[in-house]
Amino acid sequence: MKNMIKTGLLVTIAATGIACIMIRTEAQTQIQLDQQSGEKLKKSNLQMEHAISKLDKLISPGQKALLAKSQSSWLQFRKDDAKFCASRYTGGSIYPLIYTDAEDAVTKQRIHELMGIVKEIKQLQ
Repeated sequence: MKNMIKTGLLVTIAATGIACIMIRTEAQTQIQLDQQSGEKLKKSNLQMEHAISKLDKLISPGQKALLAKSQSSWLQFRKDDAKFCASRYTGGSIYPLIYTDAEDAVTKQRIHELMGIVKEIKQLQ
């Protein structure tokens, strides 16, 4: 039987109250773990772009400008938060995994937030 790496990662809760999520995988190497994490983030980014596109169709031009500014600020927050979550592992081989998983966790929260706004606007129409 192959010796699978079972990993459970739990990073301290950031000052923002966002915890890095626990990961379970059957990847065999750190490279595979990093690749899987990157693929998860790509999927989440696509879902977020889809949510933004849905929202963009429902809001006024002025709100679109505010959404664009908000999203730009949020992307910087995501980077900073991921750096904080991974900072304890700077220089370690696990740093990229922690960083990417932290980005994915807050991206999923952002998707939930954006879709909540879409749902609310649709209910008010």
